[in-house]
Amino acid sequence: SETKGHRFESCRARQLLNSPEKVNLVIEVILSVMPYKKKLSMEIREVEVSKEPLELYKILKFEGMVSSGGEAKSVISEGQVLVNGKVETRKRKQIVSGDIVEFGEEKIRIQLK
Repeated sequence: SETKGHRFESCRARQLLNSPEKVNLVIEVILSVMPYKKKLSMEIREVEVSKEPLELYKILKFEGMVSSGGEAKSVISEGQVLVNGKVETRKRKQIVSGDIVEFGEEKIRIQLK
């Protein structure tokens, strides 16, 4: 059964990882490939703007988070951008002071000057 198989794999893993150093190494490797690890360690960069609202794709472009407006529109439509912690797929989403935009390894908070 699946339960017995899982127990066997756990026992076998313990046998293979018979030292705390090996266990810690495995944990480090697992954490290094987990996508949310980066989000937990991301620092927010404050970005001051002179006017609001601004369209989301323009913020990505002007802040150098992407190389072009076309790329910005593409990553937004693919669901790779978060606004205030939620996936945003509207390229022209109006961003205002206090909004937090996340893409890749970057996280910015928009502030009005």
